[in-house]
Amino acid sequence: MLLAAALADGEKKKEAKPAAPLFRHVLFIGNSYTSSHDLPKMVEGMAKVAGLPVQLRVEADVTNGATLEDHWGAPSARDRIRERQWDFVVLQEQSLRPLKNPDRMEKYARLLDAEIRKRGAKTVLFLTWAPEEGPHAQQELNRAYYRIADKLKALVVPVGPAWARVRKERSMLKLYTYDGSHPSPAGTYLAACVFYAVLTGRSPVGLPAKVAYGGDKLVELKPAVAKYLQKTAWKTAIS
Repeated sequence: MLLAAALADGEKKKEAKPAAPLFRHVLFIGNSYTSSHDLPKMVEGMAKVAGLPVQLRVEADVTNGATLEDHWGAPSARDRIRERQWDFVVLQEQSLRPLKNPDRMEKYARLLDAEIRKRGAKTVLFLTWAPEEGPHAQQELNRAYYRIADKLKALVVPVGPAWARVRKERSMLKLYTYDGSHPSPAGTYLAACVFYAVLTGRSPVGLPAKVAYGGDKLVELKPAVAKYLQKTAWKTAIS
């Protein structure tokens, strides 16, 4: 009887479904810098293909041209923050607001951060890149984002500094589209690698040059280019 019971128990264990994967839930709030080439899903796709023990589940609330002030004034961003238990909420300011009015950027980052904290989540600041024709602006962007991050005890994802490295080392590698502002596929891939590094604490080196999610191709680079961008992202994230 004991042997039969043990065998039956063993059969039940064989039939048991594998444990559901663990997830970190991430909400991106921003504008077309975030939505270009679907940066949030690219980050999620990288974590998925890497087979991490804790996966990323991402959602986004994006409006073209929106500032953090615009997101605060509209109900959707605050509703999204309140709708679930997030692990990280990413805030991306409009590209010129940190240069022209950093005080207003800080005001609305603080207001959104207060809502994020109520949900027990961590605020993450998406440090963006300087315009193609004004690379000198990167230092000012860095100061604005890091000053606010220090006050809010927020994480910073240093995408702009990673872009600056690439522009210095490989100026022929196109990170911008024709408008000199928005990211090319390579630019979004680099941004996704930096996000992957910061949100997972792991190096993106070794990730595939083709990143897909849900069967849809998001980006495909030459392997050598992808490897260089991965190394640059990791170097920037840990510096």
